[in-house]
Amino acid sequence: MHIVRDKKSHNVIFVDYSRSPSPRPPAEVFAAFDERSMDLGWTDASNLPPYFTIERGRIRELGLEEAIRAGQYELAPEQKLAGGKIVPKTPAELVKDGLAKLEDVKKGAIEHYSALAFARRADLIPEYKLQNAALGVYEESVVAQYRDTVKAFRDEFYRIKGEIEKAKNVEDVERIQERFPKALGEAARAPDKPAPAQPPEPPPHKRKRERRK
Repeated sequence: MHIVRDKKSHNVIFVDYSRSPSPRPPAEVFAAFDERSMDLGWTDASNLPPYFTIERGRIRELGLEEAIRAGQYELAPEQKLAGGKIVPKTPAELVKDGLAKLEDVKKGAIEHYSALAFARRADLIPEYKLQNAALGVYEESVVAQYRDTVKAFRDEFYRIKGEIEKAKNVEDVERIQERFPKALGEAARAPDKPAPAQPPEPPPHKRKRERRK
């Protein structure tokens, strides 16, 4: 395969799909070939790669990073190249580049944790069980456990929401860790209360002597 390409714009002017074991003379490929403004490229492949360059008359495929540098591929503003792959920019990068606002990141994080709380709660207590509890199908101890679990999820969500609203930057938002209940027992169990502190023993010389009877 041979191609004729404009030197300045790199637009392909002509393609000769006939296969040849080696490059042919330019005039034989394209009668109107002008070496001042055109390049001739050859490859033994049957198709052109998506991104390529012409080096010493040979067509060489470009990797994605090379294609971006050569202007053959343009990343979207919210994209970046990482590890040879196109990936979305992080929220911090979007805010830094002026493509998003911190308030947008906060709103998205709150929505994420809200959905996560409902999903995790549904894993522990499916909706039909909550309905049964409301209808009085279960014993009071089970209803109380469900109630405490739902409250634990609600309290944890509002703790997270408060932390997000206080965040000064994206890094503060990303540092927040959720502590949603992982089991009914965990949600219903109250934290252990520390034993009351005992007053220190007075020094021996200040202890009152016991009266003898």
